[in-house]
Amino acid sequence: MLAPMPAKVKHQSRSVEHHCCAPRTEVWPAIVSLVDDLSPQMRLSVEPPWRLAFEMDTGASELEFCQGTFLIRDDDAECHVAFGLVFDPLPSDAGLAEVEDFLAGVSAKLCELPGG
Repeated sequence: MLAPMPAKVKHQSRSVEHHCCAPRTEVWPAIVSLVDDLSPQMRLSVEPPWRLAFEMDTGASELEFCQGTFLIRDDDAECHVAFGLVFDPLPSDAGLAEVEDFLAGVSAKLCELPGG
């Protein structure tokens, strides 16, 4: 007899995007510095100069799970930056407010990038 399949977890996600009037080579170091400032628990994937994924420490958070990914896409001599956040499936109202505040902060930081 087969064991029942565990329930599949469906995480929630949110994202922000920003166009930078600078090439990816100028924006990438600023993204790396921004992630360092966020104090990630662990870097999951670093693929210079276009993708950086990390897991956040949720010890002092309303969330049980939180991962972020920055992606940079060339747009001729400029670039486009997207940031996606994936978090636990059933956060509280306080957890959702935390996510919205975090994304607002990241969005403001994206405006400070080279060419932002």
